[in-house]
Amino acid sequence: MTVDMTGGAPEARVGVEIELGGLDVDACARVVAGVFGGEVAEEGRFERSVATDLGEFRVELDAGWLKALGRHSQPPGAMEEAVGRALETVATEVVPCEIVAPPIPRRDLGALDRLVSALGDAGGRGTYEALRFGFGVHFNPEVDPEDVHAVRRTMQAFAALHGRLSREYHVDPSRRLTTFIDPWPRAYRDRLMEPGYRPRSMSALMDDYLELTPTRNRALDLLPLFAHVDEARVRDRVGDEKVSPRPTFHYRMCNSRVGHPDWRLTQEWTSWLRVEALAADPARLARELSVAPRAPLPWDGLLT
Repeated sequence: MTVDMTGGAPEARVGVEIELGGLDVDACARVVAGVFGGEVAEEGRFERSVATDLGEFRVELDAGWLKALGRHSQPPGAMEEAVGRALETVATEVVPCEIVAPPIPRRDLGALDRLVSALGDAGGRGTYEALRFGFGVHFNPEVDPEDVHAVRRTMQAFAALHGRLSREYHVDPSRRLTTFIDPWPRAYRDRLMEPGYRPRSMSALMDDYLELTPTRNRALDLLPLFAHVDEARVRDRVGDEKVSPRPTFHYRMCNSRVGHPDWRLTQEWTSWLRVEALAADPARLARELSVAPRAPLPWDGLLT
């Protein structure tokens, strides 16, 4: 059976972030340019950009202090150069190289399967290669930031499906241990899944979320969307500088299996399409919420 990868909205856009090990930023940037064409530009020692017909890809070591060091050491002296080389050697084994794709139409997501295949051929490695590689794929599907009911239904659909998706898509234990993809706290899940929970404004929905789960370390992170709507409100409650305002959901649960010959990024995307399909069916959503377990998920003990 053919699966519609657009969710019925081929023109809608989605951003994608792919984490991997085994390759440095230069090697990753060369692979991106080899697949999509374009010129590689150096933004700092640990950052590259590649301008393509799809838009600009960013390639970076995913650690803020490393990127800051790289920017502030140009041109490097002998000491900075030696330290930079040593840090880069260590970092490529413990810090993921992250490829951030530009927002692209959903109908074009298949092009990124060519990219992950090429990364694997070049020596890229994903989550299953080592316990320390708790790497993921993040999807950032665009959403109407003014449609509070659509946002609320999508959140409820994810809450109802979270445990099922984790089992069926085999979320790796190494990623659960990092706490980067923790589930929402039970108190918030219970509030979200109450019969009749329908905040009338985005402000009310945001207040509930910021009261009970004010962190970006969630499998479905709403802080980018809420910061896009009201950045001051979010900054007042969350001091994390990595919160980047944008009108998208930030879905972080998917594994990165770069290097596995049978893996496709679009396979992971189908898990999000299941969330959207449930959110778009109010009657089925109500039934799912009524039977979804309220008991803690298996790794609730890691909640912040």
